[in-house]
Amino acid sequence: MMTTYKEDIIQALKNLGGSAHLKDIHKEVARLRKGKLNKSWTFSIQENLQRHSSDSVYGRGKYGSGDDIFYMVKGKGQGIWGLREMSGKWKNYWWVNQRGIYFREEFRLNCIWAPKKNKKGKKNFHWDNLAKVKPGDIVFSYHNKKIVAVSVVKTKAFNSKRPDTFPSRINYPERRRRTGQSWSINGRKVLVKYKLLDEPIDIKKILSTIGPHLNYRHSPYSTKYKRGNLGYLFYLKEKAAEIIRQTINNKSVVSLDQKISEVDQEDIQVGPTDKISKMKIRIKQGEFRDKVFNLWKNKCCITNLKEKEPSLLIAAHIWPYMHCKDNKEKIDRYNGLPLTPGYDKAFDRGYISFSDKGNIIKSKKISSKELKKLGINLSDKIKGLKENHKKYLSKHRKLHGF
Repeated sequence: MMTTYKEDIIQALKNLGGSAHLKDIHKEVARLRKGKLNKSWTFSIQENLQRHSSDSVYGRGKYGSGDDIFYMVKGKGQGIWGLREMSGKWKNYWWVNQRGIYFREEFRLNCIWAPKKNKKGKKNFHWDNLAKVKPGDIVFSYHNKKIVAVSVVKTKAFNSKRPDTFPSRINYPERRRRTGQSWSINGRKVLVKYKLLDEPIDIKKILSTIGPHLNYRHSPYSTKYKRGNLGYLFYLKEKAAEIIRQTINNKSVVSLDQKISEVDQEDIQVGPTDKISKMKIRIKQGEFRDKVFNLWKNKCCITNLKEKEPSLLIAAHIWPYMHCKDNKEKIDRYNGLPLTPGYDKAFDRGYISFSDKGNIIKSKKISSKELKKLGINLSDKIKGLKENHKKYLSKHRKLHGF
């Protein structure tokens, strides 16, 4: 069954990083539809953008749909449209290609940087993506054919000259190839905070699972040629980011969520306020745990195992810490469940989820026999779910394909 133009525009904008010029939306919709277009297809796209946007007079009028899905990024007449769900209130994920010395220098400077134009005055979408990055976004660093670090965005992009320590004829005269010599010196910088991974992630080894989520225009990785695509900063789909998160957690002593939590405790600038900001975050992390256990009276929400001073029980995030859009979600007691270790691991890996009524839903990724070995009884259920739990459970099910 053919999808609607509204559905295709939404998918196109997701593939393009949340916002794009109308001509790029046209190209992406045409690609999604594999060229199966009617004579007035460009008009249909424009009409749908207008009908489903409160920024448009048409959308606010009697012919408007009432669902405010799209918005005009730079105002009327500029031709740049965005998806509201991926605007400032939404967390995005990015993949940055950092070759050789560039990774070392950007890691040292706690930043990502790209020129606005090359010396011929031409722009590139993967450079322009820096303007779409916002605080709280997650960036995965691809270096030497592996994901080697994760960083949390601390600032919006701002104008900045090319860092003096980047490779040049002056700094590295012995280098035969000097990537970036054709760039303009004027660019954009985004401040980030890096965390190196315990063990780098080889995308080739997880291609069977992540591959289906990398097949889109301007993807950072070519599943056909099994290599990173040329360019600097690429939008990464949420499900691809989740697979990377799971892979990191499987290989590391310290989970990715913990690494991101540590970044939340740090500040790029060193000063007397650092200790205060770190203390606030630590208090909030403890606050989340206390809130979850208090809500459930120190009992596992499934097995009813009770601990006076919880040490075995885990206050598990329903919507993973990495994906939380703000601190409110990170410490919301309704975004947590007290679970025993077996249930916690299965839930975090997406082997099980829960319905709004608390029934266990099994993933196709694992057999009932294997779950039984983890001590998981599929006939068990959560009793005592509140209405506020449901939005987080819905997001968990969608994230893991239930």
